[in-house]
Amino acid sequence: MTPIFGPTTVTLSQAVSWAHQRGAHQRFVDVLPLYLKHAARYGMPSENPIGQASWETNDGKYTGQVPPSYHNWCGLKTKDATGDRPEDHYVFANDEQGVVVHLQHLARYGGRTPASLPDPVVDPRFHLVTNFTDTMEGLGGAWAPSASYGTNVVKRINSLKAHMQAQIPGFIWIPADAEHFAAGRQGKRIIGGAQHYSAGPNSVNWLSTTSKPPVSVQF
Repeated sequence: MTPIFGPTTVTLSQAVSWAHQRGAHQRFVDVLPLYLKHAARYGMPSENPIGQASWETNDGKYTGQVPPSYHNWCGLKTKDATGDRPEDHYVFANDEQGVVVHLQHLARYGGRTPASLPDPVVDPRFHLVTNFTDTMEGLGGAWAPSASYGTNVVKRINSLKAHMQAQIPGFIWIPADAEHFAAGRQGKRIIGGAQHYSAGPNSVNWLSTTSKPPVSVQF
C-alpha cells in the first residue's frame, strides 16, 4: 500500500524527466517545483500529489472538463456541483494556490485537522471530508466515486518513483505496469540495484501494459 504521509523519495530533476518522458504539457512541468516545495511542509511524499495531479489533469493537458486557467490540479468540485461541467469545479487564483489546496485536501483525507496544517485552511471543502484513509489506494470510492481511482493514481506514483536514466546509451527506460510486481520496503532509500532484461518482439508491450505473468525485479 502507498501511505499518504511520509518522506519524499524523488528529486525535482527526476520528476521533470519523468514528465517529459510522458509527453506532459509544459504547464505540468512548471508546477512540479511547487509540489516539491510544499509537499514536504505537509509531511507527504511529493510523488503522491504529483501522481494524482498527473492523473487528474492528463499530465497538465487538461483534456477533461476543467480548463487550465482554473489552476485546479486535483479536480476539486464546488460544494454545490451537480455534474461534471467546468462550472462544477473550483477556480483558484494561481498554480501555487491550487497546489496548496490540493495538498490540504489530500491531508484532510489522511485525517489531518486544521491545527496540524502548516498554513491556514484555504481548501474550500476541507471540513466536508469525513471518509478518511491512510493510503492513496484508499482514495478510491472516497475522493472519487470509482473504486479503482486510488489504484490508477498509484500507478502514476509508482511510475514516477521507478523512473531513472537508462544505464546503457541507446536504451530507453519504460516503467513496468504496476500490477507486474509487488512493491516492498516503501519509504526506504534504494542503495543498489540489479538491471534485468527481457528480449522478444512483444517485450515492451508485455512489460508495460499487461499483468500476467509477474516479473522478478529486486532493488
